[in-house]
Amino acid sequence: SINFRDNSALESIGAGTFSALINGSIYFSDNDALVRIGPDLFSSLENADSVALYHNDVLEEFSLPALREVTRYVAIGGGDWCGRNRVRYPNHRLTKLSMPKLTTIKGEYLIGADKLCPTYAGGYALFVVKNTRLPECFYDYMSSNVTIERGARYSNENGPGGCTCELVNGEVQATCP
Repeated sequence: SINFRDNSALESIGAGTFSALINGSIYFSDNDALVRIGPDLFSSLENADSVALYHNDVLEEFSLPALREVTRYVAIGGGDWCGRNRVRYPNHRLTKLSMPKLTTIKGEYLIGADKLCPTYAGGYALFVVKNTRLPECFYDYMSSNVTIERGARYSNENGPGGCTCELVNGEVQATCP
């Protein structure tokens, strides 16, 4: 697993390339100064166990250009599961999210399942919540292009609506009025 968590002074990650994770997850959380994740860091990574991006206050872009399959879930941001206000972890400045080759989320373990959300025990395989600058079309693009084998899709309290997202030169890009 790749876990960058609670690094208050980390501003950039860019050296090296991760091409394989064995039963591994990609997890970025509570990195208050993280502005940049190098474009080549995950350029050849095709599979991951899970992908989570929570509470990275200044990160503006997140891209997994080669990712094709996720075993468990994709969670970007955080919010109100089941009306219980369990988690509030927005990515305040995230404006771009690109996983253009992602085709499958298996949902073998789900966000919000079991004790966290007894009113919806099915859980979420795709969860994009509280990214106040991220155009909603990024979620719409992922939702319409990814097969979810088990679990639900959920999006709420993201950024501007009325935008359109499309694949341009291998990256998902938004056009907003």
